[in-house]
Amino acid sequence: MQLRARPVVGACVVTAAVLGATGCSDPEPPRAEPSATVTLEPTAIEPAHAVRVAASGGCPGYGLTAPVTPRTSEGSTDLELDDESWVTVRCLGPLEQAGTALEAASPWPDAEEAPAGTRTGPVLVVSAYGEAFQADTHFTSNGARLTEWFVERDGYLVAVGYLRHEGAVDRTATVEAVLASWEWA
Repeated sequence: MQLRARPVVGACVVTAAVLGATGCSDPEPPRAEPSATVTLEPTAIEPAHAVRVAASGGCPGYGLTAPVTPRTSEGSTDLELDDESWVTVRCLGPLEQAGTALEAASPWPDAEEAPAGTRTGPVLVVSAYGEAFQADTHFTSNGARLTEWFVERDGYLVAVGYLRHEGAVDRTATVEAVLASWEWA
């Protein structure tokens, strides 16, 4: 049996609590549906730095264009856009192990799995990088916001996370342009 990168641990417990049942025969949670669909236009990246990331964790290597010189390690690319905004791009693995983009962007099924914050989504985003599912998390402890895009590419799940402090300049268009430039190496 293969485990998914984002396990669903509380579906049976939540179902039993809500329905008053004492057992649970189906461990799969109900599927979330996108709450909205957004269509985006491509954006150019200036300045442009070509990035190549080596294969890792069952994923092929990949390339992208970034507005800053990134740090790369073990299949991950980290970009510090400014003092208040960061981006991470990572191939999470084959879909059979990592799950689907919709599953990854869905609300957390178990409160113990969720960080101290509120998660909204999934939103279907259609753009130059294809279809992605987006989720937003607002952390109650410090006001930070995390926007994540999950994309299925050629049988793999790719994630992009954009973390920024409350009040930071919105760099969403830049992050989406980085994702749009993504390709297998």
